[in-house]
Amino acid sequence: MQAVSVDRRDRLLDLASDLVLFLCLFTNVALQHTVWSSAGLLLLFGAAFVRFCVRPRIYGSVWYLGYGLLIVWGLIGALAGWALDRATALSMCKTLLIDLAFVFSVHQLIVQRRDIERSLLVFWAVCLALSAYVLFCERAALFDNRLGLNAGVNPNDLAMVLSIGYAIAVHRLSVRRRWYEALPILLFAGLILLTGSRKGYLLLVGLPAAYLLWRDRAHLRRNLLILLGCAAVLLAAVFLIPPLYELLGSRLAHMVQALFTADASADGSITERLQFIRVGFDGFCSGRSPAGGWTASASTASNAKRTPTATILNCCMAAACLRCCSTMRRCSPCSCAPSAARAETPPCSW
Repeated sequence: MQAVSVDRRDRLLDLASDLVLFLCLFTNVALQHTVWSSAGLLLLFGAAFVRFCVRPRIYGSVWYLGYGLLIVWGLIGALAGWALDRATALSMCKTLLIDLAFVFSVHQLIVQRRDIERSLLVFWAVCLALSAYVLFCERAALFDNRLGLNAGVNPNDLAMVLSIGYAIAVHRLSVRRRWYEALPILLFAGLILLTGSRKGYLLLVGLPAAYLLWRDRAHLRRNLLILLGCAAVLLAAVFLIPPLYELLGSRLAHMVQALFTADASADGSITERLQFIRVGFDGFCSGRSPAGGWTASASTASNAKRTPTATILNCCMAAACLRCCSTMRRCSPCSCAPSAARAETPPCSW
């Protein structure tokens, strides 16, 4: 009788965890910076705490170390006076702490759930619900602006979230091999194109490429031809269909113009990012120390201008160190987990 009671408790806990994960992910994308998104976060933290109380095990990841280094470096920059705006820098560190707590809680819920397919299904359902919500909000002006603006959702954020749903849909089609599994792929692909996101456009081909080339290595040539055909169809659709050209094709053309010309007005976003890369590369080649950057020995007036370069170089160095560490040893659960939990936990990977 006790075993049946425990099994029923575990099923209810799994169902509640799935529901909380769904509500939290949906509200934090569709209803950003509202009381609903805050309530979703609190529910997530509460669910993770309850699962820990029922099964007191903590699972770690090497990514937490990288995230922690980023927060520590931000605090050092803010407190030492290197930041351009101390209040903004401290606010960003607070946001990073909340993001870390969010990622940690989601990680614990998914690993404690011990059913990755079910967790993927929850996220897939979030993407479908988000698609329905955005389409309902945009129904009166679907092609007038980038998808998501009229719904209060950042188009680039929307494209990134739907890209994950798109990858899950590709996985489901590859595993189940049913024609109706292709319908979510077409839905997510169409919505990503309507967001006008250049990153989303690249992921439409990049995600299936990474999945198919890794999963089905025996048919490499066939998969490459399929992927090239998909890329050609997407490229033709973006530049030949007028609404898609206005939303995405023109942005791609401006991006290419900014990359290969000196016209700063072609694409302000790309031009600014390229400028940061050039400044960072020049600073690295000039012999400055990536550990201290220019801020350790520069004057206060020069610090305000050179801090972004130092930040870029230090982040690159931290990422390189983490990468070297990951190749020397496999990631293991947190030391505060019991030995039995460590044996059950799959190794972390990059």
